Amino acid sequence: FEGVDRMYELMVSIHEVDGRLYILIKDNGRGMSEEQVQQFNQIRLGDKKDKHHIGMTNAINRIYMYYEKQAEVRIESELNKGTMVHITIPGVEKEEENQNENSNC
Repeated sequence: FEGVDRMYELMVSIHEVDGRLYILIKDNGRGMSEEQVQQFNQIRLGDKKDKHHIGMTNAINRIYMYYEKQAEVRIESELNKGTMVHITIPGVEKEEENQNENSNC
């Protein structure tokens, strides 16, 4: 939000469809250039192309490290308008969820 002179907005939504979690993180910050968006959308495990956005690169790498090819991270952004990060990962299996609940008793 650095340099943004409007009220900050950050929205996170998560929903599950057919065993997959769809996460949307959206803000009205300063956005990114098309080149930056392309760099982030091309990140795969181990990439460290952009030294100025270490946190975001690290977060994307961790998602791919944990979920491998089952994950998808896609970024949309427009300068001075904001950014949307779309993350798709596998959901928790219902059977696994029930086993975890029973083991806590």
